[in-house]
Amino acid sequence: DTLGTVAAPIEGDLWAGPVELLIERQLFRQALPLGLATLYLGSGFFYLTLVRRRSFLPSGYLWFGLLGLGFGVYTFVQTQWKYALYDGFVLWKEIEYGVLLVLPALFIQLVWPLLGETISTWLRLYQSLVLALAVAVVVVPGLAFNYRVLPIWEYGVLGVVALGVFALA
Repeated sequence: DTLGTVAAPIEGDLWAGPVELLIERQLFRQALPLGLATLYLGSGFFYLTLVRRRSFLPSGYLWFGLLGLGFGVYTFVQTQWKYALYDGFVLWKEIEYGVLLVLPALFIQLVWPLLGETISTWLRLYQSLVLALAVAVVVVPGLAFNYRVLPIWEYGVLGVVALGVFALA
């Protein structure tokens, strides 16, 4: 009768020992992503500061800075360090999905002009849809909508990558 209530991990490592030591090891394993998030955020803020102080810089600096901030936030919310700031799982998932959905729009805005390509009407429509989905994901309460939107977003990113490869060819 008790087998139905027993739970164990079905993948990954199984760690045993004093809780304090296990938590310390987990935080240490998360140090590299935390450092990477710091690097992304630092470069993002640096480029945004450059844009703010020198208005004559190309717009690529702005988009690179925003993309750096997006990568930094997304990398940070993938770590367990986020729970040191706030322990609400749903809030962090909302932030994660919101940032994830915005990244392709920023990527298009940065990369297409660097490739010397104009951003087509279809890509502008895709950017608008992705940004609208990002707002909806953050505004709609709960995570059910987020989980339904993710496959649609994945197919869209696949299409954008295909367009990017086609543009390079």
